[in-house]
Amino acid sequence: MAIKRVPEFRKESNRWVAIGFDAPQAAFDWPRLRGNVGYLYAFGCEGHIKLGKSQNPGRRLEQLSTAAPRPITKLLVRRVPACSLAYTEAWLHQRFADYRVHGEWFSVSETDVRAAMPKAQKFAQLFERECIRWWEGVTRVEVNGQSPLGAAR
Repeated sequence: MAIKRVPEFRKESNRWVAIGFDAPQAAFDWPRLRGNVGYLYAFGCEGHIKLGKSQNPGRRLEQLSTAAPRPITKLLVRRVPACSLAYTEAWLHQRFADYRVHGEWFSVSETDVRAAMPKAQKFAQLFERECIRWWEGVTRVEVNGQSPLGAAR
């Protein structure tokens, strides 16, 4: 899924407010993905860090290691709700955009990545909450007594 716009969340009057949450595909997919998790990972290789997402980070590390000329090490893995996985990865990439070397590889310190992960996890939780709010709003709308989404309610 190509992420065109990553929403941001701002704390206003003791509650988080979503800015730029334009009913992304993740909101449509929420019923299918709810309860599922995915993983954000940071793998290191010769001073560079790959920031990515996977349903199985161990297998992803094996895949990358097979093609790499040097050993790749697992630096950290964090669990996030599946509906927010792609957007949270995009948020991380956006956060470290000035340090991008190529693709998903960044010239950033492990310390900086570790410091960003709790914020990424908070982003993922807030994003999931907005998906739920969006979905609940859609399923409350009825046309001629029926939800426009049919039995998906």
